[in-house]
Amino acid sequence: MDEVYDVAMQNVCKKFGDTVAVNNVSLDIRVDEFITLLGPSGCGKTTLLRMIAGFEIPDSGKILLDGVEVTRLPPYRRDVTTVFQQYALFPHLNVFQNVAFGLERRGVERSALNKRVAGALEMVRLEGLETRRPNELSGGQQQRVALARALVLEPKVLLLDEPLAALDLKLRKQMQYELKSLQKRLGISFIFVTHDQEEALTMSDRVVVMNAGNLEQVGVPQEIYERPHSEFVAGFIGDSNIIEGTVESSSADLSLIKISHATIPVQGNGVQAGQPVRVMIRPEKIRLSSHDRQGVLQGRIASAMYLGEATQWKVMLDGGQLLTVLEQNTASAQAMKTRVGQAVSLSWEADSAVLLRG
Repeated sequence: MDEVYDVAMQNVCKKFGDTVAVNNVSLDIRVDEFITLLGPSGCGKTTLLRMIAGFEIPDSGKILLDGVEVTRLPPYRRDVTTVFQQYALFPHLNVFQNVAFGLERRGVERSALNKRVAGALEMVRLEGLETRRPNELSGGQQQRVALARALVLEPKVLLLDEPLAALDLKLRKQMQYELKSLQKRLGISFIFVTHDQEEALTMSDRVVVMNAGNLEQVGVPQEIYERPHSEFVAGFIGDSNIIEGTVESSSADLSLIKISHATIPVQGNGVQAGQPVRVMIRPEKIRLSSHDRQGVLQGRIASAMYLGEATQWKVMLDGGQLLTVLEQNTASAQAMKTRVGQAVSLSWEADSAVLLRG
């Protein structure tokens, strides 16, 4: 028997004029999953969300909710609700009335309506604010009202279109934690759209990285960060160093890559000797040493930036490439007394370097 997903998209395409917004996307979203659509502006993530909601109709392909095709059904006939970036609260209605609006439209009986609104407000910790208008609330409180208005309808899937973008940094981080905790308590699927990489890695069960309408990579946050499939993903998710080299040999899961005046081991195979490749290494994975070590790259410190808990070094390799190194400000690191102009060696574990496929 085939597994049933909360949402399944099969070969979905959408164009606006000559612009391809979503290009042949297939994606299954599991029951009770927090999944994030991540990518730069214009990559297609919001269009994909709007097609799930029913606000846009695909040019081709299918969308299924709980195993039932809904591709061309209007939004009100889909068991999903959407929280928008601007919240779209009714300014002339108080908190209770805003949250109750959808239930009233559905003709829910008054005593049941009152109970469901009270429960939704308790979920988002807004008890006691029922009579306030939106202009009497903080940004975080308005966001919670929008959440309660969506959750009171008891949807199978909650869609969130950059709902934290308007909040300041401290409140945004607080709401990230609250949203994730709420999703786990409710046990429903959240599909969250953002262009913020840290937000996606922090909150998600899986991350869907999009670029120019295509799915670049889908995976758990650690996989997306540690094992990017492409140079786009490596560059978009966190900081990365991209080093060009040539394959010396490849066997099992390890390849030897000629870089500048050194040969380094890299996790990955499927490449042939003599083939030019790109290698990704995260700045925090690189170790600095003032002593020569076999099989590492050599260079000089070009610049330093103190970041509080860490220091960011720029190292000019002997071959002329500039690499970024992020070093925690531990006692041992401070004792090394690294300085601009100093000759250093760079090393890392073999499984910290990744062969990129594109």
